[in-house]
Amino acid sequence: QTLAKDKYGQMVPWFHPDATWWLLDYLPNHKGLNVLDFGCGGTTMFTSDYTDNVITIDHPTTEIFDDTSFKGICECLHYCASPARCGQIRTDKIKLWMSIARPNNKHDIRLKVGKDYYDMSEFNDGHFDLIYVDGEYRKESFMNSLSKLKSGGYIFIDNVPDQIQFDEEMINEVKDWAGYEASGGGHPSTIWFEKP
Repeated sequence: QTLAKDKYGQMVPWFHPDATWWLLDYLPNHKGLNVLDFGCGGTTMFTSDYTDNVITIDHPTTEIFDDTSFKGICECLHYCASPARCGQIRTDKIKLWMSIARPNNKHDIRLKVGKDYYDMSEFNDGHFDLIYVDGEYRKESFMNSLSKLKSGGYIFIDNVPDQIQFDEEMINEVKDWAGYEASGGGHPSTIWFEKP
């Protein structure tokens, strides 16, 4: 997997370009934010240039690794997951995560499967300033993380409607929130909301 980069070689999220420009304007003036990122990748790297407080949740799939190998990966990348329940990881994801791992433990990358992926019970309400929904279980991740976003915080959801239909239930949850959309130009849409 190739991560998008700007002309300066910095990692850029795979959002609609207009959403990325919005973030490039917002993040430098709001450093040290608490960020939750569903789906490890460009958003993880990009946002970590502005804050050390990024928690990334991702989903292991396909190729089988034994417990010894998995424990080694967990130890190296400081995963918070159970090897017994997370025994499958894609090789390309391993390479991606290894490239993201830094010696200063800047990234908190967690592998979760099934309902654990979008179980937000470990986080206090209003904990996060910024949430990205760009991984598995998009609807469940979106719905379950809304209470964890603080007032004035933003939640982004990418690839609408290619990978997720923004349905009536989701709309009702954020109907009183300020909403933004970046679309067109041959790119999947990115939408985001500001919590009142």
